[in-house]
Amino acid sequence: MPGVRGVGSSEIATLTGTDNGANITIEGKKELPEDLQHVEYDGVSPKYFSTLGVALVEGREFTESDTGNSPKVAIVNESMVKRFFPEGNALGARFAWGGGKVTPNITIVAVVKDTKQSHVRDGNVPYIYYPYSQDTRLTGMTFYVRTQQDPLLLAKGLRGEVQHLDANLPVYELKTFERVVNEDLFAERMVAGLSASFGGLAALLAALGIYGRLGVPGGAANQGDWDSNGAGREAGERAALDFPRGGIHGIRGGNRWIAAQLWAGAVERIAALRRAGGRSFDLCADPSGDWGGGGRGLLRSGEASDAGASDRGFTV
Repeated sequence: MPGVRGVGSSEIATLTGTDNGANITIEGKKELPEDLQHVEYDGVSPKYFSTLGVALVEGREFTESDTGNSPKVAIVNESMVKRFFPEGNALGARFAWGGGKVTPNITIVAVVKDTKQSHVRDGNVPYIYYPYSQDTRLTGMTFYVRTQQDPLLLAKGLRGEVQHLDANLPVYELKTFERVVNEDLFAERMVAGLSASFGGLAALLAALGIYGRLGVPGGAANQGDWDSNGAGREAGERAALDFPRGGIHGIRGGNRWIAAQLWAGAVERIAALRRAGGRSFDLCADPSGDWGGGGRGLLRSGEASDAGASDRGFTV
């Protein structure tokens, strides 16, 4: 399709808070404590990593020859290597799902850079990718399309291609990857915005309250607050708040300081909210990967399908 640079797919949609995990057993390795045997995993297609801009450290990507009838293979991330292969040699090693008396029959064929999978803010965890074609329980896929132009301009054409291949195959949640990142950060941004608003309101009310209580020229009003010696309630409040005598000018100076602090806080909050944007997060550990740039030109689409339908849908 014109304008399309690459297509990949995965069983678990990236940055949606969804994950799968299991324990594994490495052939020839001393068994780790049970809590350290746990890894997360996902079934992906050929060209998945190149489409998302995730760099290979060593080895190869999955190919069309990695099928249910071929030897089982897997690709692991750097965090997986650090935990299970501290000597750094993971290629060719074999493992099995589960623990106990299991026979390792899955061969590691590549290592990739760590990426963000469930949430932007999550730390890196050991991760295993396997060919979705070797998963007998496949129920659905999420497709990723890398484009040479604004991805939204191709949305209609992509839907048409899928419908041409299978009119009964639904396509939903077609969105840019930049929007996916923004949606993942929405809750944090909302909390930050509310915190800034309530903090500013509290500071403003405090400033107004101090001004209202102490901002009165000596002897000009509120005579009931003063005694015959001119040292009344205001003098006590000034002493408690460490305000110097000198009338209203000292209060105004304090309010100017409070206003300056509010302004500085607002500027810092705006900067913090901008830093919370998707572009500032290291989504892909490879600095040359486009994924780390917020996902411009990357389109994601969910498709409900069975294994046969997903094979057809991937050819878009």
